[in-house]
Amino acid sequence: MSIEPSDSTLFPGLSLFDHRSATLYEPLGPAPELAIVVLDCGGTVDTVAYNQRDYRSDLRRLAPQHREALAALRQGLARSDVDLIGQAATLSAQAHQAILPKPALEPVLALARQVGAAGVNVGHSGTVIGLLLDPARTDVPAAVAYLQPRLLGLSLLFVSRLVGGGPRG
Repeated sequence: MSIEPSDSTLFPGLSLFDHRSATLYEPLGPAPELAIVVLDCGGTVDTVAYNQRDYRSDLRRLAPQHREALAALRQGLARSDVDLIGQAATLSAQAHQAILPKPALEPVLALARQVGAAGVNVGHSGTVIGLLLDPARTDVPAAVAYLQPRLLGLSLLFVSRLVGGGPRG
């Protein structure tokens, strides 16, 4: 008997974690202050089936993009540079199109630019796309009001904030 792989939410802060084999863990630091406008593309993903597939050849092919995204993330976190963090998330989202495409990604990227988002992130094994907004420079409620009539058939699920993992009291 086995369980579905987990992610790094069991560790405090942000971290790099091999959720399939648990052979890699690297703490990356605390989560920066970012708002996330969460959009749903619709549909469902069978995560059990998704996690049973062997993606190693895809991941080897995408390794250069993932290295670039991770380097940008590390630099962004070290410098508290929200734009580099957003760039890292966007690079990762674009690379993952080869594994689990989000047809709305390109139109959402255009919307992200229109509201001054730092970037976008995706549910790598799901159907959501998030717009990463820096509340220090973006009026988040005004951005949401701008986005609502332009969602191209997507559902605005909620607005959240980036948080690190670990236990919460």
